[in-house]
Amino acid sequence: MPAECEKAGGCGVLAVGRCAVCAQAFCASHQGYRGQTQMLNECAPCTDISEGQKRGMAPHASNTEARESEEVWLRDTVRPALLASPTAPWVPLYVHDGWQKKPWRPGLRKRPFDEQHDELGHSVGSGLLIGELEWVYDGKEGSYKEQRQTVLLEHDLEGSPVRPLGGYNAELQAHRVSTVGTYDWMWRGIFLRLAMRKVLEQHAPGVE
Repeated sequence: MPAECEKAGGCGVLAVGRCAVCAQAFCASHQGYRGQTQMLNECAPCTDISEGQKRGMAPHASNTEARESEEVWLRDTVRPALLASPTAPWVPLYVHDGWQKKPWRPGLRKRPFDEQHDELGHSVGSGLLIGELEWVYDGKEGSYKEQRQTVLLEHDLEGSPVRPLGGYNAELQAHRVSTVGTYDWMWRGIFLRLAMRKVLEQHAPGVE
């Protein structure tokens, strides 16, 4: 069955290609152009962003401005719609609090460097997985970028409605929310919005 255009919240017109950046199908009206050159594997929004980057331009004047704009959309439009959706797959989350040695029991031989630990953590509500996005971290040799699964939070954590995840704890049956890492809202905000729109189209169609 031929694919339909997924741009503009679900255009619905017969698609002519699929974007290599956001993975969404696009029609002829939403196909990207670089000057007079038609892009066979890029939609118009992604082409506009990449062209702006080449010219040293950004959709917003600063990272703070971009963050504020996107977070208002996430808090006021996206989160309420997905919390009200009966199909949205919200999952339990926790924040790491440290480690605790497993208690010794009869028959357990103690050997140096052979101690096992249980992870301690506290619940921070639930969240909705929105896909892997690029986060920036501080390392010993400077900052570095890493693709991490990202979650929309039921409740803001450290002033933000989205955070990267750091793994899954089977005993706690919850995903660990990372409290470190920053997001480049000025240049990468479009990718978060595109990922979020795919979730909306599936679980809250019609929400823009």
